[in-house]
Amino acid sequence: MNDLDELLSGVYSATTSEIRILVRQLEVRIGILTRPVSITVWYDARSAEPFEFELSATMNALLHDARPARGTATSETEAIRQAVRLLTQDYEDAVRQGRMPDDRWLVPASR
Repeated sequence: MNDLDELLSGVYSATTSEIRILVRQLEVRIGILTRPVSITVWYDARSAEPFEFELSATMNALLHDARPARGTATSETEAIRQAVRLLTQDYEDAVRQGRMPDDRWLVPASR
């Protein structure tokens, strides 16, 4: 991300804070569900874990407390991996338990 860090060097000042750069936005479908989920990845050079991901929806196939819709990571690859894992773990567990996948398992993420 050196190019981004160089780009940002002229932006940081006493007036600007919390500068994030949109790195990538992906859209994924989980299993046989028809509704896609967006994964947005941001970069913040001043953070210890500079990559943050946000999900447009969370998976609630097992009817427990909602999983987080965002997280941080040290690399873009790790951020995407964590986001996909958050979406797939409940889906896979519910299917293994014999539950039929349903689009209602996707809950829009609150901001």
